[in-house]
Amino acid sequence: MPARSYAEFMAVLTNVLLGMQIPMTSYLQVCYCITNDVIMSISLMYEKPEWDLMQRKPRNARTDRLADWRLFLHVYLFYGLMLWPCAMAMWFLYMHQHHLSFYEVILTYNRWADGWQGYSADQLSEFADVGQCIYYVTVAIGQYGTLLSVRNRRVSILQSNPLWGPRRNLLVLVGMTGTVLICIVNLYGRGLQQVFNTRPIPGMFWGLPYTFALGILLMDETRKAIVRKYPKV
Repeated sequence: MPARSYAEFMAVLTNVLLGMQIPMTSYLQVCYCITNDVIMSISLMYEKPEWDLMQRKPRNARTDRLADWRLFLHVYLFYGLMLWPCAMAMWFLYMHQHHLSFYEVILTYNRWADGWQGYSADQLSEFADVGQCIYYVTVAIGQYGTLLSVRNRRVSILQSNPLWGPRRNLLVLVGMTGTVLICIVNLYGRGLQQVFNTRPIPGMFWGLPYTFALGILLMDETRKAIVRKYPKV
């Protein structure tokens, strides 16, 4: 799915360059790749062909590539630049709720230890564990926006929604439901909590990511409207 790899990469990059706790653990990254990402991607396999498929020129195998610079720009500089900052914002919002400001989270390096800002090592570890789960859930639910967006290149979701009409695909809803259930198992499974330090998260951090998903979808709808109006640009 678009943008997921960017969000995971930026989690590692900020940990290395900004000296902060990693916002998404290796376990959650791997789990997302082989479960959340896969279940939503499978639903796209059952999409019907786009309406203008037969109007396009055949692909030139020598010059045209399925993955080219335009694809990477679209994924990383469009979807990625929306999803990653949203997930990171949720991380910092949670820390702010515990009176840890932006500048008390970044560039901490080995100072994130017992006594930092008056917290014990166990408390700081708990903050990081919950924050990582918040980042994970934000990426998972935020991908709803990209899932609905990439179902076609130009047609608005108003004419191609997954619930009814010529492009009906109820498996999209199955994929969306499945990824949330996977998140719930990861965060609330007692065995997983003990082994991988996953934690339940406050209710507001389950709700806010849906607004991010909607925002991504609306941005893509705007892009598609521009493409339909200026198809040759």
